[in-house]
Amino acid sequence: APHDVRLARAPLGEPATRVVAVFSEPVLERAAAESRLSALVSSFGDTVGQSVASLAGLPFPQDSARTRLDAELTQLATRSGAARTVVFDLGSPVIWGASLLDGGAAQATNRDLELWVSELRSERAEELRSAHGHVVRLTLADGAECLARTFAGIYVLSLAFRGALSEPVAVR
Repeated sequence: APHDVRLARAPLGEPATRVVAVFSEPVLERAAAESRLSALVSSFGDTVGQSVASLAGLPFPQDSARTRLDAELTQLATRSGAARTVVFDLGSPVIWGASLLDGGAAQATNRDLELWVSELRSERAEELRSAHGHVVRLTLADGAECLARTFAGIYVLSLAFRGALSEPVAVR
């Protein structure tokens, strides 16, 4: 709060950057407290300014994390023979990552992906949660089969397959 009597402020580097100290009791001598705070943080001004300037051109970490997740999901789809792989959230409409597609089929397949995720969220959420982290095999409304596994309580990793899914077998 701008008029909180427990706060003391000091500028740091650029005018838009400042340090705010919060005291447990009201600051009785505000000018003295802010002067001492300014003296304490003044040596950090250039460092903060340089850091802000150097970070300005970098991509957001979540952008690169999303790119890496999509690439890993693409590799998983390729290795498993899945049409698509996806990580989504059961508690919100967020799709955290999905395998990538090349070419013109991407738009139609992305619609399929959204329908598939919507079905898993709305009609299969309890089934997924009750599996307690085990892999569940499900047949979707469009006839596709999927393998899905929850993790960290609300997230789902799912692989969708066109047609019937064949179980791996070991032969002697």
